[in-house]
Amino acid sequence: MRRPWMKRLQRRWLRPVEGKPYKRFPESFVRQNRFARRFGLTLLTLTINLFLASVIITGFYYFAMFMWDGGYFTPPQRIAAHSGL
Repeated sequence: MRRPWMKRLQRRWLRPVEGKPYKRFPESFVRQNRFARRFGLTLLTLTINLFLASVIITGFYYFAMFMWDGGYFTPPQRIAAHSGL
C-alpha cells in the first residue's frame, strides 16, 4: 500500500488491546489483508464487469421491447399483402 494514511490507520488497529477475544485479531487482520491483496482487484473487476454486462443486456432488452411495441418488427402492409401474411 502506498497510502500513508491507510498504513497509519492499520497500525492503530493492530496496537495491543487487552482482553481475550482480541488475542487473535492481529493474525486474522493480516490474513484478511493477504486475501484482499491477492484476490481483491480480480473480484472487483469481475463484479464491475458483471454489473456493466447486466446494464447493457437490460438496455438492449428494453430497446427491443420498444421496437416491438412500435411495430418495427412487422412488415409493411404492401409486402404483407403480397406474401400472404
